Amino acid sequence: MTWLRRPARRLAVALAADLLLISGCGSISADTPGGAAQPTAEASAAASCAASPGTWTATEPASPGSRNNDLTGVVALAADNVWGVGTSADLNGGQTLIEHWDGATWSVITSPNPGGSGNFLSAVSAVSPSDVWAVGEAQSGGESKTLIARWNATAWQQVPSPSPGPDSYLTGVRAVSPKDAWAVGYYNRGASGASRSLILHWNGTRWAQVPSPTPGGSNKLDAVTAVSATSAWAVGGSGGQQPGSPFILHWNGTAWTQEEAPVQGTGGELRSVAATSAANVWAAGDESDSAGQQGLILHWNGTDWTRTPNPGPGGRGLVQTLAGIAATSTANAWAVGYTYNGAGYQSLILRWNGTAWTQAASPNPGAGGNLSDIAASSPTSTWAVGQFGAVGGDDAFAVRYCPPAADKSASAGGDV
Repeated sequence: MTWLRRPARRLAVALAADLLLISGCGSISADTPGGAAQPTAEASAAASCAASPGTWTATEPASPGSRNNDLTGVVALAADNVWGVGTSADLNGGQTLIEHWDGATWSVITSPNPGGSGNFLSAVSAVSPSDVWAVGEAQSGGESKTLIARWNATAWQQVPSPSPGPDSYLTGVRAVSPKDAWAVGYYNRGASGASRSLILHWNGTRWAQVPSPTPGGSNKLDAVTAVSATSAWAVGGSGGQQPGSPFILHWNGTAWTQEEAPVQGTGGELRSVAATSAANVWAAGDESDSAGQQGLILHWNGTDWTRTPNPGPGGRGLVQTLAGIAATSTANAWAVGYTYNGAGYQSLILRWNGTAWTQAASPNPGAGGNLSDIAASSPTSTWAVGQFGAVGGDDAFAVRYCPPAADKSASAGGDV
C-alpha cells in the first residue's frame, strides 16, 4: 500500500475572488490625508474581532508562491504570538513557508530550505516563545528526507534528523519540554512501496528513532500529542491495502503500544490528536462506508476510546474530512476540516461544549476553502489554518475565533 504523502488537501479551484473581500483582522490603516491618525494595526485587529463576538474571522496571511500556498500547521502561544507553517510553490517547485502573527499582521519569516525545492512543513509545536519546532520533508537527490527546524527566538534553524527509508516524511510534532519532544510520520521500505510508521524523539541533544508498532503491512502516523513524559498519543492509518483503518498508538514512558480504535466503516484514517490530561484526549479524521466518507471523532476518557456523534453535513456523495483538533478543557474543544460535494470545497468547523459537538459558521472566501489544522492555547486564542482557491492557484488561509464575553472569562489550560 502506498500512502498519500500528506493528508488529502483540497484541489486547486479557480476563483474570481478578491482577497480584499476577506474580512481582515490584520488590515493596517494609514494616516488620513487630513492628518488624523488612524488606530494602530494591532488596535484595528482587536477592534475587528471585538465587533464580531462568537464568530470566526478571516485574516490575510502572505502567499508568496505564484502557484500554491498552503498553511498546514499552526500553534498559538498567545493572542499576539501565533505561528503557521506549510509550503509555497512557483514554477521552480515548493519551498517551506513559515509565517508569524504578532497581534496585527502576518509576516513571512525566513525558514530552512535544504535541497532547493520540493520542501514542505506539515506541523508546528511550541514549548515557549523562544522554543518552537516545525517538521516536514525536504527533497535530496530525488528522495524525500525528514526536515526539522527550530525557532530560538532569533531565527529558524535546521536540526539534524534521522531518515530511515529512501523516502521519509514527518507529519506531526509535539514539544513537551526543552528536553522532550516527539515527531511522527512514516517512511517507505524500498521497491515494495509499503510504508512504515516513523517516530522520532528529542532528548535535549539530538533526534533519534524510537521503535513503533507496524501492523497491517503498511502504516503511517499523521499526528502526535503528549500530556507528560510518560503519556503520549500518536494517530494515523494502517492496513494492507487502501483505504486502510484508523491507527492509534500510546506511549507509557517505556514503549509505544497499539490501542484499539472503535470504528464502524470499511476504512479510514485519524489525522489529528489533542489532549488536556491523561483522561481527556481527542482524535479526529475520517472513515468510509458505502455512503461515502464522513468525519470521525473519537474520545479517550482514561479507560476507553469511544465514538462521539459528528453533527457536520453528510450524506451520499459528500466527502467530509476532519484534519485538525484542539482542546483547552473537558468543556471546550474544536475540530476543523472541509467538505467536498463534487463541485467545490467548504471549510468545516465543529465545537465541543462539554456535552455535544455542534457546527460553527466558518469563513469561505470565494467559492470555498479548506482547513488543515487548529490550535487553542485558551478560549481567547484559537486559530485555524489552511488554503483557499484564488485566481491562478491557491492562497494561504487563516481564521481566528473572536470569543464572546462568556468565553473570555472562562478558565483555560491545555494543549499547545
